[in-house]
Amino acid sequence: MPEIKQELIKRRHSVTLPKFTSQYAQLKTNNKRHRESTKNKIKHDLIKHYFKIIGNNDAVLVVNENRNGIENYIGGNSLIEMAFAHVL
Repeated sequence: MPEIKQELIKRRHSVTLPKFTSQYAQLKTNNKRHRESTKNKIKHDLIKHYFKIIGNNDAVLVVNENRNGIENYIGGNSLIEMAFAHVL
């Protein structure tokens, strides 16, 4: 995601990455990332946070890479954010 962000900025887009993206990228296992992600979603009320951000933007770009053997994986939060964007 950080690489995609840089490419979009070069093209003069404003970009908001999910909070803690850099920290998650440094964690060694998906299990650790998932535990940290869940903790942060609750602690920082991230679903409402992203709802507000999505409402103030023109588009959502979902990066759906392969995960756990699932091609083009879309997780629960990405699905929620896509639904927010669709409804808004």
